[in-house]
Parts: sequence; C-alpha cells; structure tokens
Amino acid sequence: MKRKTYNSSSVFLCLVLVNVIAIPLEQIRASTPPHQPLVASSSSLNPQQEPNPLFLVKQNGLYGYMEATGTLVIEPQFEVASSFSEGLAVVVKNNLYGYINLTGKMIVEPQFNWAYNFSEGRAEVGRDGKSGFIDRQGNLVVSPQFENASRFCDGLAAVKNSDRWGYINTSGKMIISPQFDKALPFSNELAAVLLADKWGYINKTGKMAIPPQFNEAGGFSNGLAAVRVGGKWGYIDTNGTLQIQPQFDRALNFSEKLAAVRVGDKWGYIDTNGTLQIPPQFEQVGNFSQGLAVIGIRGKYGYVDNKGAIAIPPQFDQAFDFDKGLATVRIGDRYGYIDFSGKYVWTPSR
Repeated sequence: MKRKTYNSSSVFLCLVLVNVIAIPLEQIRASTPPHQPLVASSSSLNPQQEPNPLFLVKQNGLYGYMEATGTLVIEPQFEVASSFSEGLAVVVKNNLYGYINLTGKMIVEPQFNWAYNFSEGRAEVGRDGKSGFIDRQGNLVVSPQFENASRFCDGLAAVKNSDRWGYINTSGKMIISPQFDKALPFSNELAAVLLADKWGYINKTGKMAIPPQFNEAGGFSNGLAAVRVGGKWGYIDTNGTLQIQPQFDRALNFSEKLAAVRVGDKWGYIDTNGTLQIPPQFEQVGNFSQGLAVIGIRGKYGYVDNKGAIAIPPQFDQAFDFDKGLATVRIGDRYGYIDFSGKYVWTPSR
C-alpha cells in the first residue's frame, strides 16, 4: 500500500472515527497500530445501513471478521485486510488489493496496487504509482492519474499533480484547479489550504473565504477549527474570527463538543467556549467517541468520560477510539476488543 502523507496532525478527516485496517508495518504512523489505517475513515455505517457491524480480527497471523458479540462470521484468511466502509472491506490476494462484502464474497477482484476505505461512495485505488477512484460496484470512475489524493468529504476530494493541490468532484471533474502548496479535506464546506507558508480556508468554489494568515490549521468540527498563531493554538469560527484565543501549546479538533488541548506537557479538554472542563493531567489523549476518550498515564492507556472520571483504568499498551460499541486495545504485540465496561469481547491475539 502506498504511503500517505497529510498536512496537519490536527485534521480529523471528514470529522469521523478511525476504523481498523491491516497494512505493512513500514507504512504505519507512530500513532496507529499494525491494523489501523493511515487514512482516518468514516467507513462505519449507521445502524440502518449496517444492522450487524463486523469488526476486523487477527488470528494466527491472518485476518477475518467477527460480530460485536465476538463470534467469527468470516474466518481469518487474509494476510492484509481493512475494516468495513459502506459495506465493503479491502483485502489482499497475491499482493493485489480488492474488496469483499459483509458475507465475505469478493465484490471487486484484487487488481490494484493499493486501496483505501470508501467515503461518499468512492474509494481511492492505485495503479502504477497513480491514484484514482472506484465506486461501490468496482467501476473505475476516476482513472489513476494523480500523485496523491485525499478521501471525499463534502462531495470533493483533494488531489495532487505537479506538486500542487486542487479538488475534484465524485465524477473526477476538476472543480478547483491545482494551485495550493497543501490542501486538507473539506469540513463545514471549508477546506484549509497552504499558500506561501500560511494557511487559510477556501469555500467549495475555490474562493478564499478566510485569508491565509495561520502557521497551522485544521478542519472544522462543532463550528470551530484549531489554528496556530505564532507558537500558540486557539480556535476560529467559519468566518475566521478567533473564538478561543491562542493560548495552548497544542490543540486538537472538537469531538462531542470537547477538544483536547495541551498546556505544558499535560493534556486536558475544553468546551466550545474555551472553558477547561477536564484539567490538564494526561500524558496522551484522544478524541471523544461514544462518550469516552483515550488517555495515557505513565505509559499505560485507558478511558475517561466527558466529566473527566476514569471509566476504564489505564492498563493497555495502546488504545483507540470506541466505534460501534467496541474499541481496539493492544497488550504487548497482541490486539483485542473491549466493550464500554472494559471487558474483552475479543481476547488480544496475534
């Protein structure tokens, strides 16, 4: 799978949860386990679309899928696999990438050099070093032609050619011509772009809505975006007005109306008014998801609720967001799933 790079660690692509995917170790970001994606992906379907969500598991070195109860429904058989997104999951055969459905049937035959999860009916695939997009039937709707690409958000995807970024629609039409040094996915119909070492925001016509003026910038969530001005982070609204003054040493996107901020070497959480709701006290933190957030204390990871109370004591070597009622955790080199009580639904395994 191709290495993906992104422009700001504060962006939470499409403002959704990360799902599980298996990828080669050399392509894994430091913040993700060996079966987590390089791309943050919405990929999880709502209950109407996916009444019985499946979860990626590893057993004896191979990947398969279980129900939320821990019952295997697709036997481990794949050397590389991803979580399901919009009813399909990436799998690899003979070093080529394809897609299976929720029954394990191969829907898109392995034929690509890399493949990513679906978003808004499109998935990025690659051939011969170039990125394109397929639909859920496997039809190549955008032929591989780009040096790099992001997933679709708000109907547009950022694409790169000749070291410049622009945006295409789901048909592959160039809507905003490549002109930016870097470009993030849209959120709240605005996208952060880099021009001449400053970040600003464009609207979906490509017009500059918030002039370039920030040292770093992220996507919008809960109507606010984290930006860095000089050495401090604060938050702007969609008009570009600073709603929370730059005062933090680091700031992440809002999720469930709380955002992680770092003061000195400790992390806590603020609300959308900028008021500290959970005082800085953690070494590592994650976004809130389904009422809980990952926190790290003395090298171990657990979960807090939105009041700051420890919901699941730090005990894991790594832990990840809850999604569809379960969370991935790591003990040593083994990965498993826990429920909201911290009980194993899938005991950590290789």
